[in-house]
Amino acid sequence: MNGGSVSQVFPVNLKQAQAWRDHRLVFRDLPLVRVVAELNRYRPGKIVIVNERLKQHRVTGVFDPREPDAALAVIENTLKLVSYRLPGRLVLLAAR
Repeated sequence: MNGGSVSQVFPVNLKQAQAWRDHRLVFRDLPLVRVVAELNRYRPGKIVIVNERLKQHRVTGVFDPREPDAALAVIENTLKLVSYRLPGRLVLLAAR
């Protein structure tokens, strides 16, 4: 409930919603900023997107949450990004 009212109902893909049980993160045409937020849940440190326009790049893929850095490497290669790794497991993502 939100302020005393019921929120809107959305259809749910049960296979996708339960993918985490099979160690899969499923992203279907999501903005990079949402994908990075999800990857940040599974890795120590933090991934930061340094360019605002980059945040809206679309990502589709299936990744293993136990290997967030491998997922990040695939996303970097696919979107032609570059990452800068800093102390404290901070990763800055930028366009090439």
